[in-house]
Amino acid sequence: MIDATVVFWAFVMMVSFFGSNRGWIREVIVSFSMVFAIFAIRQSFDVPAVRDFVNSFTSPVTKWSVRAIPFILITIFGYLGPTITKGRFETNLRGKFEEGILSLLLGALNGYLLFSSLAWFAAEAGILGRSDFSYGGYILFRPPDKTPWAETFFIKYAAIAYLHGTTLVFVLILLVLFVLVVVI
Repeated sequence: MIDATVVFWAFVMMVSFFGSNRGWIREVIVSFSMVFAIFAIRQSFDVPAVRDFVNSFTSPVTKWSVRAIPFILITIFGYLGPTITKGRFETNLRGKFEEGILSLLLGALNGYLLFSSLAWFAAEAGILGRSDFSYGGYILFRPPDKTPWAETFFIKYAAIAYLHGTTLVFVLILLVLFVLVVVI
């Protein structure tokens, strides 16, 4: 049985490595798409009809799926998007190194956004409410240090837990302006 924190950080490092290979411009587009996905999910679940529809489900996996599938689909569209413009770094070794570090950091941010949001959806749906997460009789991973799931770092400090209301709109506007001014 593996500690959930190890699994989480392994996924973040993996996505960060992919980000370093893809380039910082594509990673900015992916960051924008994930924040937009959080915005779309937050806005759609504020509608009483949608909220009642989701609350009518009894299965925690279905409750998680209703939130996670739109988030994953919008994120995939962000990853599939083409590069809009060439990088603005110099072509010498220092410029390539700076671009690689920036891409790595943005990839890590995207990995954190992706997996912490999915874990937060799982905690909200009640999937992680048990002491051990098991599926089909097999225990996949356990909460770190036998603490409650809500107190784990990647759920307690998930981006989606803080991105709501005015903060979410402000971050979305900043990302749109960044994409318009810097990337395009």
